[in-house]
Amino acid sequence: MSPLMQALYEYVSSHYMWSCIDPQEHAYAAGCLTRLEDRLKASLQGKDKQAFQSCPGMAMELNSMEFEAMLQAAFAVAKELS
Repeated sequence: MSPLMQALYEYVSSHYMWSCIDPQEHAYAAGCLTRLEDRLKASLQGKDKQAFQSCPGMAMELNSMEFEAMLQAAFAVAKELS
């Protein structure tokens, strides 16, 4: 990713993106996810628990990759339309 794209990605993900998300909906979904994770963690032991604990980090990385791809696609479309 070019330095310009990196700067735009960081700006959009830290500022603009949150203006497009309903805070109450986000808080509800985050709360549900936390409760489900807690229940699942409580039921796991040993290596299964360790494997589960690595899932959020991998999910976050995947989400970041998808967001970056969406941002790049949006810029490509904007460039085509201009």
